[in-house]
Amino acid sequence: MKNPMRTSLNIAEFAVAVLMSLLFAVPGFAQIVNGSFESPMVTSGSYGTFYPGGPSIPGWMVVGLSSENVLIVDTNYTVSGVHFHSQSGTQWMDLTGAASNGDDEGVQQQCSTKPKAKYELSYWVGNVVGWGSVTSTVNVQLNGVQTYSDTNAIANSNHLVWKHFSHVFTAAAGITTLTFLNGDPADDNINGLDNVQITTLHGDRVHCAKNLRMAEVN
Repeated sequence: MKNPMRTSLNIAEFAVAVLMSLLFAVPGFAQIVNGSFESPMVTSGSYGTFYPGGPSIPGWMVVGLSSENVLIVDTNYTVSGVHFHSQSGTQWMDLTGAASNGDDEGVQQQCSTKPKAKYELSYWVGNVVGWGSVTSTVNVQLNGVQTYSDTNAIANSNHLVWKHFSHVFTAAAGITTLTFLNGDPADDNINGLDNVQITTLHGDRVHCAKNLRMAEVN
C-alpha cells in the first residue's frame, strides 16, 4: 500500500535539495564562519579574552605571541560614558586585546577557493577617539602576504564608529588563508573588527573553517 506520508517526505526532501542546489549555484553564495563573532557568547556589558592556543573562537584561530590576545566585546559594553556598540549582531572583536596591543596579533580563517577565480572580501573597522591613537587600522594578509591595510579615521569620542571596507582578489590556490591583524600603535586600546564576509563572483560554493585540508575541498 502506498504511504502518503512517505510521498510527502519525498516531495519535501526534493524541494530542499533543489533549493540548496540553487543556493550553491548562485553567484554571491559564500560562508565565513562566525564572521560577526557572535560565538562564544560573552557576558552582557563585558568582554572575553582569547589567546593563541587558548579557548577557541568558532571558525577562527587566534594568532600572535603566546602573551598576546584579542577580545570579543558585547555591544552593551560601556566605559566612562563611551559606548562600544557592534556593527552587526551583539558582539564584535577588538584586535588590540587586553593590555596586549601587538602588531602581530589577530585572527585567521581558511576558505576553499578556486585558483584564478575572483572573490570579494568585506569587513567593518571600528574606531573611537580618546583611547590612544585617533585612528584604527586593520592589516589583512592573504596566504601570509600583507595585502590590504584599511584605516578608519572617523573621529568620535562618544561611541565606536564603524567604516566598511571591501576588496576583490584573485585566488592563487585551492585554499586561501585570511588573516586580520592589529595595525594600531602600542598605545592604542581599541581596534574594532566586525561583519567579515567573503563573496564569490562566480558560481562555486566557498567553504570556510579554522583549519582546512586540501582533501576537504577537493
